[in-house]
Amino acid sequence: MKGETTVKRLGLLALLLVLAAAMTAGVAGASITPPQTGAATTGASVDAGTTAPSTVAAWMLPDMNSANGSSIDLVPPYEDAPGAGPVTVTPNLYDSPLRYMGFWAVMTSAAGIGDIQDVWVDVYHPDGTFKYQRHMQRQTCSSLGVPTTVGTPAAGAVTTQQQTASEFTLNPGGILDQCNQGLYAIYFVATDISKDQPFGVYTYAIGASSLSSATSKSGTRQFEVLQKSGLALDFTTVDFGIIAPTSYKITDGDAIWGGALPTIASVGNVWLNLKVDFDPMVGTGPLNLGKLIDVFDVTVGAPSNNPFGQSSVTIDPIPAFAGTTDAVTVSSFFLPSDCPVKVQFSIHPEVMGPGRATSQQTGVPAGPYAGAIKLTGVSAATQWPTGWATGLAQCAVAIPAP
Repeated sequence: MKGETTVKRLGLLALLLVLAAAMTAGVAGASITPPQTGAATTGASVDAGTTAPSTVAAWMLPDMNSANGSSIDLVPPYEDAPGAGPVTVTPNLYDSPLRYMGFWAVMTSAAGIGDIQDVWVDVYHPDGTFKYQRHMQRQTCSSLGVPTTVGTPAAGAVTTQQQTASEFTLNPGGILDQCNQGLYAIYFVATDISKDQPFGVYTYAIGASSLSSATSKSGTRQFEVLQKSGLALDFTTVDFGIIAPTSYKITDGDAIWGGALPTIASVGNVWLNLKVDFDPMVGTGPLNLGKLIDVFDVTVGAPSNNPFGQSSVTIDPIPAFAGTTDAVTVSSFFLPSDCPVKVQFSIHPEVMGPGRATSQQTGVPAGPYAGAIKLTGVSAATQWPTGWATGLAQCAVAIPAP
């Protein structure tokens, strides 16, 4: 029995080994391998069909050195007081030289800055009418400079309080950081501001388009064009010639700039009223020494081509008080920018003026008389009138700087 038992045990052991082998063979048949790493490439395409570029920041700075032409010089001091409203710019009289200003825009796009096809600035007059559109050019990140370096676009934007220093320097996330990472793009254009454009608060907006022609437009921003008034004369002498003691005499004018007769014009961006101040004409000869002619008048005629429908205005008489300011203003007539206007003067030896009355001068003795006329332009309106653009196109001429 013992030997039989041993045989049975050996047989059971053999059976278990066979089953184990069979199970092992079955597992091996499943091709199990130990864990391992692997790699695969991925790909995707972003459809930018409705993704338009967007404006992160924008600002305007005036050129501070007009002699450089369209090259923008940003060395302060700027014209405006920081925090006192929109950044300001003032045109030059006669547009000599033409004044420039620069616009900067920081752009981004969800489809990447490589999808930005075009960036431009639209500018609007104070009355809301369209002024012009200028397309902007891509700039390097370094072209902005830093807020602490005077004369750079970044410093100018911060000085005029159009941007804060942290908006440029924040790291990460600031304009300079995001630009250097290729997430923001910088755009710039220089453009002019002429004295033939109205003073007042202008608005502008940045527009952009993508490669697939999706477009966007920023909210509006502002800058202010300040008043710059100037009156130009194409004459230096008013010669009444030979006059009779008992009647008045007129010196004629015309609306032809540089002609033989007196002409005046506004050469700034302010439409003017003419202010006239006569001094008495005083006798300088042996027979009339110290005698006076002290009553005059003035007529302001229509501008060349008269596009604004103005009628001539005469102020008569105008007494001339010696040593005092007795100026009169032709307030019912305005001088448009760069539109030559006729002006004529009259002398009245036959009328007893204030100086003659005081001295009991009863006649006007023969002999030469000399005096002076002071002409001043004063602002005629708080804004340019409706239809100014059409009118100026009809009458404006290029009046040269003296």
